[in-house]
Amino acid sequence: MLVNLIKLRKGRGLFQEDMAKMLNIATSTYSYWESGRNEPDLKSLITLADFFYVSVDYLLGHDKTPDVSLIITKSSGQKITYNLSDKNLDTIISVAELAAKTEKNNTEKESLR
Repeated sequence: MLVNLIKLRKGRGLFQEDMAKMLNIATSTYSYWESGRNEPDLKSLITLADFFYVSVDYLLGHDKTPDVSLIITKSSGQKITYNLSDKNLDTIISVAELAAKTEKNNTEKESLR
């Protein structure tokens, strides 16, 4: 069973339909993978692991403490990938939320001038 597949998909803000389209499979097939009703073939497992930047072991639940990949796309289109623990990722998210709030406040102040 792919114990971490739902977490990874939702973490990217994707729907089952999005994943099925990317993998060129039926949405029901992908849904069965997440529910444990069926399992993907090796090629699909590797594709999923590559897509989410995790190991196949992590997808299968054998690797309990993997790093999580944070992918940042700059306005120039440059993509930067960081492998972080969940704790460090939570810290990055907190900093990003604070920065976004500050940016919003600055924008609102500018519009009042």
